[in-house]
Amino acid sequence: MNLDLSTNNIDSVGIIQLAESMNYFTNLKSISLKSNKIGSDGAIALMKSIVNCIELEHLQFQCNSIGPDGAVAIAHWVSSTSKRRPDQNSTLLVLNLSSCKWTKKMSTIAHSIS
Repeated sequence: MNLDLSTNNIDSVGIIQLAESMNYFTNLKSISLKSNKIGSDGAIALMKSIVNCIELEHLQFQCNSIGPDGAVAIAHWVSSTSKRRPDQNSTLLVLNLSSCKWTKKMSTIAHSIS
């Protein structure tokens, strides 16, 4: 199952509302949220809500303002996905965080998860 909500002017409030229903979509293979208005709070809420999406292959957040805290939440999700499946590598193939108004701190975080 794929979820593409790209270019919908979704802000953190909208993503937080979406996150509340994400527990029902554990078989997602792709989530595309590019070119929205998602901030740190939205990214954090989404990453907490997709903890059971262990088959996720594509996660696209480019062109959002996820901030350092959002980047940390994504890094923790990537790390926890690998730990939940010790017999396999993480299924995540694509993580796109380009054009997310990086700060120096976020660049350091990005290098730690790549």
